[in-house]
Amino acid sequence: MRPSEKRTRIRALIDKLGEGNAVSKRDLLGAIGADGVQEFEKMWEFEKDRRGMLGPKPSELSEYERLLRRGDFFTARAEALVGRKLGPRSKKDGFGRNSRTRLYNAAETAYEAAVERLEELVQANPNLVNWFDREIGFDAERTPSLDSMGMPRCITSRSIYKKTENVAGNRTKAQVKRDVLNGLLRNLEDNSGNEQREDAANAERLKKMLAGLKRGK
Repeated sequence: MRPSEKRTRIRALIDKLGEGNAVSKRDLLGAIGADGVQEFEKMWEFEKDRRGMLGPKPSELSEYERLLRRGDFFTARAEALVGRKLGPRSKKDGFGRNSRTRLYNAAETAYEAAVERLEELVQANPNLVNWFDREIGFDAERTPSLDSMGMPRCITSRSIYKKTENVAGNRTKAQVKRDVLNGLLRNLEDNSGNEQREDAANAERLKKMLAGLKRGK
């Protein structure tokens, strides 16, 4: 593969990760080869080891994730109604809420229960914060907002709402992939710059040599 083609493939994967899309091992292999994939795997193992996460995901997180999925379910149903004309079955209830509002309220209730459960879990085991895609806190400034974007996600989650990198200093698998790709891209661009400078120097030397030959005639 020519260096220019390799750079193009790597940039495409970096953009793909930046948009929150998945990049498979096969994608990496096609862009950076077996050596690059091996480098990624080493970095990911190091990241897991750094956080003491070589074992399986703690089972106590399952209840939090169940409540989170329930909130996501109601959110998805509510958002599916956005922009649609509500029919007769969407009559307002005794509190003046239509079906879309009721779904959003149900989602908020599930998210609130999830946050309460998460707070209990973190108080019992503070190390659980390393399993999430963002900083976990329950004071006035850091309590998660009760919506799909604001809720903490496990780093193993495939949710579209999961952050690709978090502020607690832990890198997700996608972030490690992006770091490896960026590092390889920088190396390729540095080499390309050196090659261009060498080509320019050779061209200058050739120009001087031809000028000397002309003067000697």
